[in-house]
Amino acid sequence: MLTCNLHAVRVLQPGIPHMSRVRGRHIFLRQVAFALEPFRSKRKIPGVTIVHDKASAVRALKELRRLKYRSHAWDTEAANVGGISRNDWRSPVTHGHVLCATCFCGDDADFGNGPRLLIDNAGPADGLLHRHFKKYFEDTQFKKVFHNYSFDRHLLARHDIRIRGFHADTLHLARLSNTSLASWEGKVQRREARSSNAFAAGRGQPPQYAEIVPEKSGTSRHTKVQRVTLGGRHLEAPSWGAGSGIVDVAVLEQSPDTCQEHHGPTGYGLKDLARYYGLTEEYPGSFAELFGTHSNAAEDAHNSPEGFSDWVTYATNDAVLTHRLFNHFHAELSARPWCSAVHQRSLSEILRDPGVVADLRKGRGSYGLTKQYETGRTMWDFFELYMRDFADCLADLEEIGIKVDCDALSRIEQEAHHSVKESHSEFVRGLDTARGPDGTSLVADADLINISSAQQLQTLLFGGAGKNSKTGDVLCAARTFPTPSRREAAIAEEEPKRPVQKKFELKGLGLIPSRKRKSFTATGQPSTSAEVLTEFAGKGSSERAQAYKQFVDRGICPEQASLITHSLQQLKEAKTKKAFLAGFAQPLQEYARPTGRIHPQWKFDTSTGRLACRKPNLQNLPASQRDTFSLRSAFEASPGNSLVVADYSQLELRVLAHVTNCSSMIDKLSKGGDYHSEVTMEMFRHVDEAVRHGDVVVDNRALDTSCSNARGLPTIKEKFGIERNQAKAVNFGIIFGMEAASLAEDLGIEPHQAEDLIEAWYRSKPEVKRWRQQTIRESSKSHQALSLLGRWRTLPLIDAAIPKWRRRSERAAVNFAIQGSSADVVLAAMLRIWKSPELRDLGFRLVLQVHDEFVLEGPEAFAVEASALVQNYMLEPFKDHQPDFQFKVPLTSDVAVGRSFLSAKP
Repeated sequence: MLTCNLHAVRVLQPGIPHMSRVRGRHIFLRQVAFALEPFRSKRKIPGVTIVHDKASAVRALKELRRLKYRSHAWDTEAANVGGISRNDWRSPVTHGHVLCATCFCGDDADFGNGPRLLIDNAGPADGLLHRHFKKYFEDTQFKKVFHNYSFDRHLLARHDIRIRGFHADTLHLARLSNTSLASWEGKVQRREARSSNAFAAGRGQPPQYAEIVPEKSGTSRHTKVQRVTLGGRHLEAPSWGAGSGIVDVAVLEQSPDTCQEHHGPTGYGLKDLARYYGLTEEYPGSFAELFGTHSNAAEDAHNSPEGFSDWVTYATNDAVLTHRLFNHFHAELSARPWCSAVHQRSLSEILRDPGVVADLRKGRGSYGLTKQYETGRTMWDFFELYMRDFADCLADLEEIGIKVDCDALSRIEQEAHHSVKESHSEFVRGLDTARGPDGTSLVADADLINISSAQQLQTLLFGGAGKNSKTGDVLCAARTFPTPSRREAAIAEEEPKRPVQKKFELKGLGLIPSRKRKSFTATGQPSTSAEVLTEFAGKGSSERAQAYKQFVDRGICPEQASLITHSLQQLKEAKTKKAFLAGFAQPLQEYARPTGRIHPQWKFDTSTGRLACRKPNLQNLPASQRDTFSLRSAFEASPGNSLVVADYSQLELRVLAHVTNCSSMIDKLSKGGDYHSEVTMEMFRHVDEAVRHGDVVVDNRALDTSCSNARGLPTIKEKFGIERNQAKAVNFGIIFGMEAASLAEDLGIEPHQAEDLIEAWYRSKPEVKRWRQQTIRESSKSHQALSLLGRWRTLPLIDAAIPKWRRRSERAAVNFAIQGSSADVVLAAMLRIWKSPELRDLGFRLVLQVHDEFVLEGPEAFAVEASALVQNYMLEPFKDHQPDFQFKVPLTSDVAVGRSFLSAKP
């Protein structure tokens, strides 16, 4: 039997309507019929109907029409798409051919040979999807469900099939249902579940957050666990036998979380979700486990007569699990009330609610407040109102992509390479000439140091003085490392008579790391991160750097100390520039190669609801003020077009003011100006007195043009920069639920000073403190935190016995109430922009979303008009569904127009 690569033999065949869309051109392709025996059309697999010709397609479509009032779960398997590594990545927008499509509508469906449907689209059946199922996929009366919808949408679009009637993405439903499966809580629960099972088998210790008390039973002594939490569920307590470590696990075995080899939340992959929710009896195995990771694995499996049955089982099982997940989430979300501060009922309606009146009479005011936020609808209604369209919005964003100038990227790459060499040369020159108090060289063979090696940098910086924070072991004062092979070749070429060193000894500078947690890795070793290098090397003046101070204290003369510190600054610059090369300048050219546009993946994939951008991450572009090589200038509009860039201003602070109803914040944010300076006045009495006495002004906008400018008064930012930075840190720290210890580390102050700063901040904002306490209290009861629109963040460990997990969950509750609500604002505004018929008529489309920022592209002639529309949509994000809603402090946004992302930055 012949197994053939799908792309190995192809010829043009006239009269074949199948089209594979590549770079805007339609290329008619058909695999040679005799190249592969049509074994798939003859294979009979129990419960699976394989569509391989017109007759079987007509029979399948008849059954789909009979079941048109049900949800139809779909999945595709494709070749020449995806990839394991970045260098191997092929976007489904620009690459891929569908090998087969699978569908499941329920166990009682019958497509001819059972309920599972597989449509062959390769070999002799190439083009079958387009010929017979295009009309079905583009018919809105059929409700189509996917897992990771955008991927399947792009692949079908490459066969000239545009999906209509999209009903749900189970990946989005899972994120809406439970936000903790892939976050830190999920990792803790998996670890604790494994710990529980190990203890149950007598192999380990009991779970760390099980509450254990001794109990006597008859003549033997037993240990009784009062509660075990696995996968977010509280289980009944098993008993451990006396001294044996053997556990009665009957109750544990009844839990859905413990019936698989891996326990607890595992993420949002289709099979992981199905296993977590008990929708599959056994783990079916991943694609890589079953078929391998080589580039032709999917084609080989589809074209293998021996392995075809396993391939069909795998492919159709994805559709089955998608269908089960959809039914599970639909039932769950339909049963859950939708509570939203945006869509809440009016006060008069609340007071007419007998349940609220009864609760208020009984003193249960907080319950009445919850009733107030009930919309009378369910979370499934919320999904239909916001999230269903959001899936198509993200898919459009991926498909459109953003144009980049590859020539500019190439020039930036060359410039960065040259800059790395210069910084590295300065680093080597400084170390080579540095001398200690006795006049001897501090570091020999500096040119052999690999600045990308964490071990070598640890030895260089901290050797002989730095300690492991967990073990207390001091790093070796010197270590031997292999000489870089390139350097060996260079030495041999430049100085043929010089003996080549196979190894070299690297001596440490003997720096002592700070006590901050960020100064150490997870294993306790001193960190060499960019943040740590910045702390030791300083910014600008070397005299303020930690390294300089330590060198001088050890007796090294100031000139030499300054020289070494400058060398460390160049080390930091070289590492930063190398990271820029590896993360941006080089890979972006690869991503843009097929079309001149980058088509990243946009995922509703964070616990707060903020978007994640991958392959590549365009949300991680260097900020304008740190864009050393003007990378943003390479992101540009097409000829004749302009970019409109619109950015929310102080979004999180305005959301915090709104949800807490803080009068001080509302007043100051509504007036405009430098909010951080305003808060500095509230926190520091001497700053407030300086303003009242006329020695400084809050900001330049506060200056009176008739007289104050002539006096040249400094601003708070200019004269009290340290105090303003501390106020700014507290402003954002409150949003993220930061504790005093973390704030102290960030500001380089003592914890008690950080506590004083936080209390000083709260003194003028008591509403925020009360709100924070109430949020934590309510989240502890409900194990969740709510956003403005009513999305919730799952908090399974907020009542854990381990204090660090409980505190972290409390911070997450506070953070989600602000960050999650800010994400709601961005989501709603994004949908308004994406749906706008006015923007569409002007020719503008959304091409990028970066945190609180939107980037649109369209005709230059209509850019100003489009800018005004975008700004209006952003200032009233909920107007389409709740026109009466008003923020207590107005939202603001900055909008600018330009040819590139850099020139259009507001």
